[in-house]
Amino acid sequence: MPGVTSNVIVGARAPRTEIVEVDGGMEVRVAEFGPRWLSVPVAPTFPLWVRRTEADLVHVHMPNPLGEAAALLAARGRPMVASYHADIVRQARFEPAYRPLLDACLRRSKAVIAGSRGIAETSPALRRHLSKINVIPYGVDVERYRADAVSPERRADLRRRYGEPLVITVGRLVYYKGFEHLVAAARGLEASLVIVGGGAERQRLETLVQDAPNVHLAGELDEPDLVAHLAAADCFALASTSRAESFGIAVAEAQAMSLPSVVTDTGSGTVEAVEDGVTGLVVPPRDAGALRGALRRLLADDELRRAMAAAARDRAVARHSLAARAQEMRELYERVIASGPG
Repeated sequence: MPGVTSNVIVGARAPRTEIVEVDGGMEVRVAEFGPRWLSVPVAPTFPLWVRRTEADLVHVHMPNPLGEAAALLAARGRPMVASYHADIVRQARFEPAYRPLLDACLRRSKAVIAGSRGIAETSPALRRHLSKINVIPYGVDVERYRADAVSPERRADLRRRYGEPLVITVGRLVYYKGFEHLVAAARGLEASLVIVGGGAERQRLETLVQDAPNVHLAGELDEPDLVAHLAAADCFALASTSRAESFGIAVAEAQAMSLPSVVTDTGSGTVEAVEDGVTGLVVPPRDAGALRGALRRLLADDELRRAMAAAARDRAVARHSLAARAQEMRELYERVIASGPG
């Protein structure tokens, strides 16, 4: 972020803490001990690293019990900002025990950032903190994510590899992404589906697609390869099934790549990544038939797809430009710091 020096402190799934320079800032990758418990890193020195930083402001990303506890323990009177990304769904039975920490962190924060209006307006966790909420959409590097950044030859090579027409989806292979419904939709679709990403559901998906020759698991890709895969596709799909998906940054990236998208409405903010009927189509979650029908509609209508592709790029530039969203964030930081210590 121009004009801002940042220290980013994250859990590293490694036995040793490492400090590296990233984009002009410092990233502290704090050592973790043993496996994560309920997705929470076990990193006892995390609060120490927060305390050591000389930052003027502490920005905590939620839900993240370790990060929230570290911020509360170690912010030392410095103002705090919280980004609230999603409600707790799978571990909901632990929410009553976690709620006091969550509320304490939100109370301590001078501003709360939500990436979508949907999560800001419907999250039970945010109801008591509405006066602090600032909706700042997620940012995408629209100069890097653009269809003309990939050569026609590279696109043609990927389409030969997978087959065409080509549908793509991108995301961590986790339970709430709904990939099984997308695979079911693909079984009756005259198109190829490429699933990009890695994660805990990989083995289950490998078993699931054994009898689906038009479905391809591409694994995790570096950014240039991801951009190339998106450029080769005809449309994008997000099949998420719960409020654990609060937006879907991959949809914004696909829109920047001029890809019309089919998106499920999880009741949070997923539908804000598209404009239904203009840059994509919205369908109910867990409905393979609806996914298949929407994808067929896009793939069968070249004129509709081209119109949506152009509108998608325009919408991504207007709403998700990384430079513009970074400027919004910097202005928020400046206001919070100017208001005095926490």
